[in-house]
Amino acid sequence: MAFAYKNFSTLAGTTQSTSYTCPAATTAQISFLQVCNVHATATAEIAVVMRDESAATDYHIVANLSVPVGATISLLDGTLILEAADSIRITASTASVVRLLGSAVERS
Repeated sequence: MAFAYKNFSTLAGTTQSTSYTCPAATTAQISFLQVCNVHATATAEIAVVMRDESAATDYHIVANLSVPVGATISLLDGTLILEAADSIRITASTASVVRLLGSAVERS
């Protein structure tokens, strides 16, 4: 059994963007997930989902969360387990305003 430690980051757009996808034959433990408003003047609302690919379903981690200018918001109080092909995705009301940052431990 091998472990790999990964960080991932995405600058959110107005269409759903995939920030992280769990590789084939792997499970991933997401232990850190936060968003930061990196824009000087704009506030944005975001939605972050965990895509369960085997169920073809998006599960919201947050929906319609307003991220004020300069704010950083933690999205997880615990851990989230992803199976192969599952993913973390983000959408924002305004492009290039919010960055999603996360950490995963992959086990294969």
